[in-house]
Amino acid sequence: MYSTMKDFENAEKYFIEAKDVILALEGKENQYYVSIQNSLGNVYMNTQRYDESLLAYYESMMLIENIYSKQDQVVTQRVGNFGHALCVFQQYDKGIELLEKVRKRLINSTGKQNPITMLNALNLGFAYHANEQDQEAYDIFKDQFETINNNVNYNLKYLGEGESIEYLKSISLYYSICYSYLIETYNKHQDLADIGLNSLLQIKGKLLHSNTALKNQILNSKDPVLIETYNNWLLKIQAISSIQSMANLDLKLLDKTQKEAESLEKSLINGSQDFAKSLNQNYDWKDIQKKLADNETVVEFVEFQHQQKFALDTARYAAFIFNKTSEHPLFINVCSKQSLIDIIGKYGGNNLSYIQGIYGKSGSKSKLYDILWKPLSDHITEGSKLIISPDGLLHKVSFSGISDGKQFMNKKYNIKLVNATTTLLEKETPLTKLDPIILGGIDYDYDVDKDADHIWTYLEGTKIESKEIEQKFLNESVTPTYFTAGEANETTLSEVLPTKNIAHIATHGFFYPKPSLAEEILENDVVTEEDVVFRGGTRGLGYNFYVTNKNPMMRSGIALSGANQVWNNTNIELSNDGVLTAQDIAVLDLRKLDLIVLSACETGLGDIEGSEGVYGLQRSLKMAGVNNIIMSLWQVPDNETKEFMIMFYNNLIATKDIRASFQKAQLKM
Repeated sequence: MYSTMKDFENAEKYFIEAKDVILALEGKENQYYVSIQNSLGNVYMNTQRYDESLLAYYESMMLIENIYSKQDQVVTQRVGNFGHALCVFQQYDKGIELLEKVRKRLINSTGKQNPITMLNALNLGFAYHANEQDQEAYDIFKDQFETINNNVNYNLKYLGEGESIEYLKSISLYYSICYSYLIETYNKHQDLADIGLNSLLQIKGKLLHSNTALKNQILNSKDPVLIETYNNWLLKIQAISSIQSMANLDLKLLDKTQKEAESLEKSLINGSQDFAKSLNQNYDWKDIQKKLADNETVVEFVEFQHQQKFALDTARYAAFIFNKTSEHPLFINVCSKQSLIDIIGKYGGNNLSYIQGIYGKSGSKSKLYDILWKPLSDHITEGSKLIISPDGLLHKVSFSGISDGKQFMNKKYNIKLVNATTTLLEKETPLTKLDPIILGGIDYDYDVDKDADHIWTYLEGTKIESKEIEQKFLNESVTPTYFTAGEANETTLSEVLPTKNIAHIATHGFFYPKPSLAEEILENDVVTEEDVVFRGGTRGLGYNFYVTNKNPMMRSGIALSGANQVWNNTNIELSNDGVLTAQDIAVLDLRKLDLIVLSACETGLGDIEGSEGVYGLQRSLKMAGVNNIIMSLWQVPDNETKEFMIMFYNNLIATKDIRASFQKAQLKM
């Protein structure tokens, strides 16, 4: 357990205690002693105590052949570990020889897509690279990028959101090794950037298309044959995954189960267009490139653990950059994750002084400029339209707000943020009609006892703002659906939202970070600054329901009518508690919604899960099918929000151009 948590100090302590017990009771020649000795080798390797790891692996390998057959899977893995350790000690000839033998055995016994086989191949590739066997290293890494991609495509077909995250965490090491090789050899092997970028696009693109939503679409079809076929297909896919994870792979059983799954897939493809699209969607950066205008440039960020000298060194950010004429994407080393944390923190504050400290005031250079933007600036033409897809902590950065000391980036470039640049492949439908739903002036105390705690306070500015926006539409002979006070409840919004193409929701928003950080943050939270009333940031007693919930999609949401109930009544029914969470939104069908504006604080925040993105409202809205989202990373001053929104809707009603209207209002502010 401690090894999995990367608490190697405690792991070593308990492994040694266990080894001493086994040694006293059974001696050395037993599977338990050998397993513990190998685990200690892993601990020493991860803590860069290479001489100790080599000795531990060697003893494990020598003893194991007296316990198992030499062809046994366990023996093969131990030999691979020893070969890897030899390469760490720069004994490349013997180390590479062992790794090559192990690779052949593993491919024959478990197949190329088995996790153990992939890790062995990557260790061999890095050994070739360190030994200056350039062609052999290139061949291995090219093959492994493609193998990992196939593995990802296959597994993300059926996994739910939580399962997808755990799966991607389990293979993140493999991608990190590949990107580490790419960043060191890009000038020699630019074509590998093609495969590396496509790998990243597969992860980001696939995760935006929720398998939960697909499942709901099939189940709601009320077609009993289609539903039964889908459920049987899921069982077969899960069976394939289990078979591939076996130490001794049954190739005949795997082949039989794969053929059965393929037969069910064909039936599903014929019966559901949504299933066919989800199953067969593959991403290639060149397809995105074809969609670009002459002045557009894509910046696709990736976070990975940089591997150096066979050990994971530090988490880094790099960026793939390409435009209409790029032969290959550039791959630029940007900054370490720690340098970003040093500036914005793992969980950044969100009050006025914090924001100004990070981004500066007009005329001052942002702290983020030198580490984040300067490495990219030589590769981007000023005045171009930038399409930026963040990764990891970069989801918490406002790229438009970064200043070089002369001007903010949104004045130098036309910046568009996307969760994944694969969204550029989706058909962009112009806003041809205006059919809005508007919420504002919400009564958070609706049906709440007078003596209760009033956690969410009434926002007078949202009533004024929402009524003014409603009037803007009425002036154009468009009648919005308008909810205020006690009418703006969770049930009503869930029912009406899927039928509209524009939604404006002016209310409190919230994001609570991981439970381990929640208590510290709540104690130090600031809800007002310089006599400005902020939308959001108010914390209360709904601790068990939201603040400490392990599911990040339950720790992000918006407050609706009666929201103060849940902080005062532990017996309330969560299906209509006055709080609409990201989890609630993710299962709605919002494909008709061209634009949603969350005029609330912190709605852009959420748990950061590497390339999987932000697990909060913005992810849930994209999963539900919303095309364009306007939300906030920080606490938002009430009066300034109203001013911005009125300006935005003036532009939108006149032009029906969402992006241009937003940018014009942003520049004006």
